[in-house]
Amino acid sequence: MMNNEQIVEALKESGMRITRQRMIVADVIADNDGACCKDICCIVRGKGRCKVQQGDVSNLNMNEQYDLATAFETIYFWPGLEKCFSEVNKALKPGGIFMIVNESDGTDKASLQFESIIDGMKCHTVEEIEGALKEAGFSKVKSDHHESKPWITVIAKK
Repeated sequence: MMNNEQIVEALKESGMRITRQRMIVADVIADNDGACCKDICCIVRGKGRCKVQQGDVSNLNMNEQYDLATAFETIYFWPGLEKCFSEVNKALKPGGIFMIVNESDGTDKASLQFESIIDGMKCHTVEEIEGALKEAGFSKVKSDHHESKPWITVIAKK
């Protein structure tokens, strides 16, 4: 996965200001490799700098409220990437960042076997994710693929 410096650099390249809150989030993500989104949110929230909101990603009804949205190991179960990404886009403030982290790049056999075992699961390729993000209105989209594992990080800017 990405280290703190890579996360910060990706945010900078997306045009984000590197605030103290964003540094905290980057530190927590980098220090907790493999942690689920809920765990990362709880750790950051414990530092008093983050609001965690739960909802239906296909119908968020949140307009320009957030600087950052994350999806750790969850988009496998989202009902239609473009619609859900569009809802995330609406929830972000102008210039907001959406970061997706998956342990499957949609091509690895080990992960693809779970599609037939787990109801509703769909592994997506980087190209599918990037295309859906662009169709949903995100401007800059950047992907990082682990050099030896099927792990991916996709960062998109509103």
